[in-house]
Parts: sequence; structure tokens; C-alpha cells
Amino acid sequence: MVLVSAGENLPRPVTFAIDYIFNSSPGIETELFYQKEPDQARLKARNHMSLKFLNQFSTDGAARKPTKEELDAVLDPITAGAVVKLWLAQMEQPVVPFEMYPDFLALAQDAKAAPFDLKRDLKALIEALPQRNLAMLACLLFHLNDVTAYASHNGMDAALLSTLFAAYILRPRPKNEGSSNSSSGSSPSTKESDDQDSELQRVLVEEMIANVDAIIDEKAVDTASP
Repeated sequence: MVLVSAGENLPRPVTFAIDYIFNSSPGIETELFYQKEPDQARLKARNHMSLKFLNQFSTDGAARKPTKEELDAVLDPITAGAVVKLWLAQMEQPVVPFEMYPDFLALAQDAKAAPFDLKRDLKALIEALPQRNLAMLACLLFHLNDVTAYASHNGMDAALLSTLFAAYILRPRPKNEGSSNSSSGSSPSTKESDDQDSELQRVLVEEMIANVDAIIDEKAVDTASP
């Protein structure tokens, strides 16, 4: 588990993992580092060591930053990417809160008829996010946009990254959550509708990754603390 200190918008272990991906070599140029799965035994052992090291910086009073040499000893791009994904996977809700999902889905549906309004409307909707969610989204999207800048080396463009990260960023509340009448199956029409919504989510996340500079003012977002 990635430890999150009280009052943090972005866990320090995640910040260090993202910085490592960008600043190490080959780092961000590593081929498909967000998609590749290394040897599972090695990953388990190394992730444990990496998380144990990184999590110590989440404790109160841990003011110093790990050195490059310390990070090189416990991380590689795939492991650093795994830290980022673990943080996202352990959150109870996606980065966009469940209650705002219908607004984002409606925007994605409307964009099919009015694509030229998408960036403007998406910017307004993102600005309406709670501060902590906005900070998390900004950090993640700017990082993923950086990854796409090296797509000729790492093979990961916005389309591919959206398939890997869409569910972490934007997904509906589980249909059976809070309901005692959930069905064990779903009709073909329901499944088709769910598949269409999933593709709309992916396309919208792809838009966010590719055009984050146009929809989020990075300087206006505080990723440190609320």
C-alpha cells in the first residue's frame, strides 16, 4: 500500500516515483513501461522494498527527499510505474468522483455532435472538481502527457495510455453498490450500452491526456496540500 499523509493531495511516494520516471535514464523512454509486466517474483520483492523505502517519506517530519542514488537502488521505470498504478488502484473512488461522472459522460456524448466545444466545456468541468481531486488529476495528466512526448521511444501515445488509465480516472459507481436487488447477469442491450460508455470514457481521458495544457492551468493547481 502507498501511504498517504494527512492533508496531502498527492502522496510523496507517488511524487518521487513520477520524478524518477522523468529524470532517470532511460526512464521515461523505456519501452511500454506502464504496460509491461516484469517477472512476478522479482516485481513482488522489488515493490515491497521500493514501497518500504518510499513510504518512510510519508511519515510526519520526513522532510528530506531521497537521493538519486537511493532511488536508483530501489526503482526502475516499470517498478516506479507500478507505484503510481498501485496508488490509483487503492483509492476508493476514481480521480473524478462518482457523483461527477454523469456530467463527464454527458460531455463526452455531446462532444460527438459539437467537438469544437469540447476543450472549453472540459476545462470548465475540470475546474469544478474538488481541490484535492483537481490536484491529483493535474499531476497525473501532466505526467502522462510527458510520457506521450517520448512515444517514439516508449511506444505509448495518448490512445494507449487512455486504455491503461481511463478506469482510474473516470468510471461510474458500481451498479450494485448500495442495492440489494442487483442482478447476477445483464442483458445484451445493457452490456452494449456499458461498452459504449466505456469507450466514451476512454476517448475523453485520451482528450485530457493529449490536451492537458489547454484544459488545466498547471501553475494554478496546488499538488502539495489543501
